Amino acid sequence: MTDIQSASIVDAFVKTMKWSDATPEDVRSLVVMNLRGFWQWMHSDAMEGCPSGVDQALEARFRQGVTIRGIPVWVCADDFTSDRSVGQMWGPEQIWAIRRDDGTEFVLSDEEVGHWAGVASDSISEFPDDPDW
Repeated sequence: MTDIQSASIVDAFVKTMKWSDATPEDVRSLVVMNLRGFWQWMHSDAMEGCPSGVDQALEARFRQGVTIRGIPVWVCADDFTSDRSVGQMWGPEQIWAIRRDDGTEFVLSDEEVGHWAGVASDSISEFPDDPDW
């Protein structure tokens, strides 16, 4: 389990919190539960991400928000081509991932690139219905 999945940073933050002696235990528990809930949402597939990451993802022809190795990312693909005369099937020339929490690059393994190239190829039609495509 990764640090993100275990929310160990939330536990470390909670340990540093200073409470007033007058703060009831149920209020303390509620604050901690809200912090955990926010952390889980922040690192879930439901979060679109920071504006920079969203803007980068929207520029790609293919984008999908997923969690890879415990990190929420946008997997993106662009420059789809094919050349059946030389055996090159339809697929993207570029595959990359962007962290949704801060918009920085997330390095995909070779296996992950291959997997997402297949997903992107299946998602983007080689022969779109729009004649102006």
